[in-house]
Amino acid sequence: MTGKSSAGTFAQDVPAAKAMGRRGTLVAAVAGGTLALAVLAVPIYWKSMPPGPQAAAPAAATPQGHAGQAPADFAAMAGRLAAKLAANPDDPRGWALLGRSYLALGRYAESVAALRRTVGMAPGNADAWADLADALVMASGRRWNPEAAAAVEGVLAAAPDHDKGLWLAGTEAFERGDYRAALRHWERLERVAAPDSGIRDDLAASIREARSRLGGKRR
Repeated sequence: MTGKSSAGTFAQDVPAAKAMGRRGTLVAAVAGGTLALAVLAVPIYWKSMPPGPQAAAPAAATPQGHAGQAPADFAAMAGRLAAKLAANPDDPRGWALLGRSYLALGRYAESVAALRRTVGMAPGNADAWADLADALVMASGRRWNPEAAAAVEGVLAAAPDHDKGLWLAGTEAFERGDYRAALRHWERLERVAAPDSGIRDDLAASIREARSRLGGKRR
């Protein structure tokens, strides 16, 4: 596990976060880019399985639209994955994919349930912890709660430089008024984020706002 989130997801999540406000309450994994990744990942997951009746891959969907405009057959693909996991539940990779799929579809309670299973079986999966925090906040009406905050701690325990984890950690700290902690997380993200990650402007604005809440002081 690296310190980064799954390839491409963090930068693609930013437009959804912007739509929710400068900081939002999370980096929303319901962005269209995350949906596209999930749509592509499900058939790849099936192809990686051993031959057999359960391994028949569904027809790949064509990603289209934005958050909330999921291709109809993607929901069916997620349903087939859920059925496979009901029969073969000891598969953290499958649960992680199902959780992300439900998150992309806006089925937050189901996403939470799947991702709880993932981190229970694979506590070192930083991406799953980040998606769990995301889903928990969305499931509670875009409000932080103790379990979501603990999930962010799980991200950074597994991967201290995880970009989505650092963004979420800063957001959670800012929302509860701990501007020093928010600044610490966001400044670390500023150091480790890829130059082409697409988050620089929003991150810089968030850092400026945290500093202004501290009266211009860095610490």
